[in-house]
Amino acid sequence: MYSGLRKYCRCTRSLHPANAYDSELIKYRNTSNKDDYAVFSARLTCEKGILEIPYIWRKVVSKLPDAKLIITGIFSKQKVKTEFEKLLIKLNLSRNVEYLGYVSWNDNAKIMSKAKVLVYPSHIDAFPLIVLESLALGTTVVAYDIPAIRSIYKDVKAVLTVPEYDVNAMAYKVINILKMDSNRLAKLHEDELTLRFLSTYGSWDEVVKAEIRMISEAIRTS
Repeated sequence: MYSGLRKYCRCTRSLHPANAYDSELIKYRNTSNKDDYAVFSARLTCEKGILEIPYIWRKVVSKLPDAKLIITGIFSKQKVKTEFEKLLIKLNLSRNVEYLGYVSWNDNAKIMSKAKVLVYPSHIDAFPLIVLESLALGTTVVAYDIPAIRSIYKDVKAVLTVPEYDVNAMAYKVINILKMDSNRLAKLHEDELTLRFLSTYGSWDEVVKAEIRMISEAIRTS
């Protein structure tokens, strides 16, 4: 859809499975013993929605004054980091938002597995690995309804979507998840479709095999 290849090719195919989570994540999987916080973990860019995060979280705090958001990652541009910090001060969120910067892979997995929800207001993605990793860790996701999210995660109950740029709708979904008890949260991650999805995308070996099959077919038909 992004490339526009359909205009020029009679037949296009996409790799399946095209991505996988590290199997080591499963040892951190946690669907019920959650702490009362949310997490944002991605490239800290405007395209990933980092400057929308303060507005989303201000709406959350208006209903849940003690709601906490943990952010991990590195800002790619200093001016974006400066603007983000200004927004936290302007919206009086310094107490509710904790920015950890870069953390190790293991520590980030632990942080995400204990969170109730990943807040993910990304505008551009091909196959968002952080969403897949969040599901593997047993953490619910709220994201914009962009093509990548809609096409890949449409059947996964633990991925909730809202219209793109609708920070109010995203905040509302996040509030609902933060209010959920452990049993309701666990049910989002333990249904048959979600478990089947995780099985499909749980091995890089399967991604390699799919790529080999596609290359072989291309060679035979060329």
